[in-house]
Amino acid sequence: MRPRLLALLLPLSLAAADDESALYFLSRAKEAIAAGDLDRASEFLEKSAREKEGYPPTMLAIADVANRRGDRDTAIRFLDACLQQGKREDLSASEREAIAEAERMLAELDEARAQFRKLVQDHIADLSKLARSTRDATLAKECWRLVAKLDPEHAEARERLAGGAPAEAGAPKPAARPKGKPLFDGKKLDGLNALPPEWEVAGGVLRARLEDGGVLARTDRTISGAFTLACEMRTKEDLGKHPAIAILVGIKGTYDHYGVWICEDNMRIQNTYAEGKGNDLLRCGLDRVSEKFDRKEWHVYRVQVDGKRIRCSVDGRDVLESAAATRELGGPIGILVQEQEAEIRWIVLEQGK
Repeated sequence: MRPRLLALLLPLSLAAADDESALYFLSRAKEAIAAGDLDRASEFLEKSAREKEGYPPTMLAIADVANRRGDRDTAIRFLDACLQQGKREDLSASEREAIAEAERMLAELDEARAQFRKLVQDHIADLSKLARSTRDATLAKECWRLVAKLDPEHAEARERLAGGAPAEAGAPKPAARPKGKPLFDGKKLDGLNALPPEWEVAGGVLRARLEDGGVLARTDRTISGAFTLACEMRTKEDLGKHPAIAILVGIKGTYDHYGVWICEDNMRIQNTYAEGKGNDLLRCGLDRVSEKFDRKEWHVYRVQVDGKRIRCSVDGRDVLESAAATRELGGPIGILVQEQEAEIRWIVLEQGK
């Protein structure tokens, strides 16, 4: 694993480095912003973010730079991420001030965002009207494809594409969402750390895009006993030599985690252990690899843990089951994306199942 990926697997409290270094780089960034040198400011802010992950004043400054450049989408993502930190109980005075300022900036940007949403909705309405009225089947199909791109949750577009002409490769298909606690519901995160710029929420999906290394969306709290982590996701594009997605159901430490890995055209249950010196399939010699499938299509994945055993299903069909582990499973859980662009429509945690 690359150093960048390993750092992301650490608990946030351990991954954060020297506060003084983060504050120094942040101070230099503010000086560059005042001088109008946004490129230099971005360099310092990147260093500050590496020193102290999830630090509200740094995220606020990144949003400020993005807004000054006219990149409102990035500004809004970082402001939203800044507000997510407001749930912590150990906030310092400077962090609280940054969160309050983020709320003010977001309110100003929301007006423009509301205008944009109205334009999109008007466009969807016009495309839908044309698709229903035209006798040209090819034109109607193209209209519904555009509607589905603008609104992945549009029920009529999904139904028309699924039941009529074939949908474009990778188009969302209806799938049952299990009951349980939503960690991501298509609009917001709850109990899951997925920080920008690698992660973003847009168009009804949680998206990650990396050409090198990996990025993890994970819970802070430990999950143990019997539970199921379910999600609907797809690989949109491979970007590196080793693209993969991992649904991790136990993160014990930097080199100690396990779960279901989706690599190329198959899946496997894998345990990384012993300070990175080995990869086991939850027992030496047990090769639990699923049959081939197309990971670039939307699928519902369910990874079930019952103490010492892992089971996985895809679209309701059982595909993997591990041997009994030598210890009780559990820990922080999450989803790792490596060297690809991946999209997730929802993530649900069911406990006691």
